[in-house]
Amino acid sequence: MRAILYPSEISGRVDAPPSKSMAHRALICAALAKGESRVLNLSASQDITATLAAMRLLGASAADMDAPECRRGAAAAYAHWSGERTVSGPGSLILKGTGGLPFAPVSGPVDCCESGSTLRFLIPLFSLTDAPVRFTGRGRLMERPQGVYARMFAERGLGFAQDADGITVRGALSAGEYTLAGNISSQFISGLLFALPLLSGASVIRITPPFESRSYVDLTLRALADFGVRAAFTDENTIAVPGGQTYRPCAYTVEGDYSQAAFLAVSNLQRIDTFMELHAKTVRSQLNFFKPFVANCSLEVTRKGQDKLGELMTALHKHEVMVKEHDFGRFQGAWIMPKDERRNGVVLYLHG
Repeated sequence: MRAILYPSEISGRVDAPPSKSMAHRALICAALAKGESRVLNLSASQDITATLAAMRLLGASAADMDAPECRRGAAAAYAHWSGERTVSGPGSLILKGTGGLPFAPVSGPVDCCESGSTLRFLIPLFSLTDAPVRFTGRGRLMERPQGVYARMFAERGLGFAQDADGITVRGALSAGEYTLAGNISSQFISGLLFALPLLSGASVIRITPPFESRSYVDLTLRALADFGVRAAFTDENTIAVPGGQTYRPCAYTVEGDYSQAAFLAVSNLQRIDTFMELHAKTVRSQLNFFKPFVANCSLEVTRKGQDKLGELMTALHKHEVMVKEHDFGRFQGAWIMPKDERRNGVVLYLHG
């Protein structure tokens, strides 16, 4: 295919795509909750529908699919489960969770499509069925290394077998102490974090330095907290996970994705507003995203009660960015506004 690019100006407003990382986490937590949760701003990608379909095998379901506020998201999940055409585009979904253990017997293989997040997040959870479970995938998914889980299961006398066509696990992980290398994918740590709170006893996860993916583990801890589950760092490399917990249902809005928003935000060199809905705690770990915009921008920020922009505000002050009062309605937000009036700004809606 050949494409011809012509110089032009961009103008208007665009919404940052929802974060797939947070969508996975929110859907897993909602599917484990005792009651109905509403997950908003959900994009129905193949990876996300794989996670939804897998959680349905554990007993979760999509409820009130004909309700206007959840039609698009629920229809996308239904289309995936039923084999009909998948609907795309951000929407909302109402999930009725399993309420925790015991899970429903798994009736067939867990098809993870090509989603590494689905596979690694769910292996510990599905082990809690205490029955053989087969995971399958497509493309090169089953070529990806799973040695962390293989060793973990072997150390506990449980079954873990991987071949070119899939992975089979036998036996339930138990509460206790787990040690993982900090230089491996954080998905293995997150997989444990989803499962361990459901067990009757307390657990500890120890990460051996260097800990290279702490920010992604923080995303998982925040998702757990939003659904009422406690797990926290006791020092830089140790996570304490109390047992006997229950996921609580909630209304959860999937925030905008930083990496995808970066492509849109550079358009503000032209004449386009990039709108993002983010979580205030995430902003504090993503300051590098804002650096390209700081030098030539002023900032308008709403102040409603305690200012939640925290470190972002401090960093912007260091760059002598002007701060003004602004009202963004029900959201706390920031408007990074170029000093060059020929360009538009980047509007950030924050919640949490």
